[in-house]
Amino acid sequence: MLNRSLSSSNLHDLLSMEVALKPSDGDAINIKVHLLCSHSSVFKDMLTIPSSTTDKTEEETTIELDIIEADLKIIFDMMNGGEDFEKVEPIQLYSLIDLCDKYDMDGLRDRLLIRVTRHVPYDPWRAFCLASHYDIPILAVAAIRQFGLHEKTQQITLWNFPPLLCSETEPRYLSSLIHGLYSQTDHRRPKDLFSVRGFESVSQSFSARLNEIRSI
Repeated sequence: MLNRSLSSSNLHDLLSMEVALKPSDGDAINIKVHLLCSHSSVFKDMLTIPSSTTDKTEEETTIELDIIEADLKIIFDMMNGGEDFEKVEPIQLYSLIDLCDKYDMDGLRDRLLIRVTRHVPYDPWRAFCLASHYDIPILAVAAIRQFGLHEKTQQITLWNFPPLLCSETEPRYLSSLIHGLYSQTDHRRPKDLFSVRGFESVSQSFSARLNEIRSI
């Protein structure tokens, strides 16, 4: 714990305080406490500041985290207003989103979610699940349009709908997707697979149905 008061006499010291965060695969990295706490409610609770005053020099505080160094550096850069996250690959982007959720860094997470729209083709189902979890209809529609181009989703039909997928999405989005599949299915030929154009139609039906549900 960090023992500092918020009195004017040590406000300058407070703004200068640092904490060392150690990733699982590298050396500890120092960061300003006030910067860390302003972006994460988890760290804000962890690094509490009691009301008692003290003139003693604080010992360095090191917190070990289950985070790889590459992800931690991107998060630090974002906290300082940087845009290195714009260059990350899709797999790291999803890792960073999970990291932001874990430490309640909602503002940083929202910036990362905007980036997901550029990586929908990499894993459209993952993008659809994120859209469902954070209620982003436009991302869900973009994901559905890519279903026919990805091996994980190109064979999804009402007759071939993996049960596991049902547990990964929010009910409104799942029911709207099923509605979209049903509305675009030739029920006389249940073995047919959807073409890319078919998924475009599914996305339109999905969007219309989701809007109906959201307006209730």
